[in-house]
Amino acid sequence: GALLCKVVESWLNLEDWENAKAAGTRAYRYDQLNWKTAFLTCRACEGLGDRCTAAAWAKKIACAKPEAPPEVVQELKAKKLLPVNYRPTPPIDIFAETENA
Repeated sequence: GALLCKVVESWLNLEDWENAKAAGTRAYRYDQLNWKTAFLTCRACEGLGDRCTAAAWAKKIACAKPEAPPEVVQELKAKKLLPVNYRPTPPIDIFAETENA
């Protein structure tokens, strides 16, 4: 996953949004819990001017494990790609919940 993120980052640095999006989509297929892949692909979609798809990618960050750093979440909120009341949504473990109650 890390190597694929590097590929996406280099396309983003070149402002080659199409290739960045394609590489990001591929990277995400390999590692769907990686917030960075979703974040980078979101940025590529923004570069393409496709806010709708960018927002969809931003939402995928919610399922990431480990969670995306707060500054990433803040950036996406600032760009209005995530709702202001956004919270990460880890898969709910019912059994863990009852033990902690």
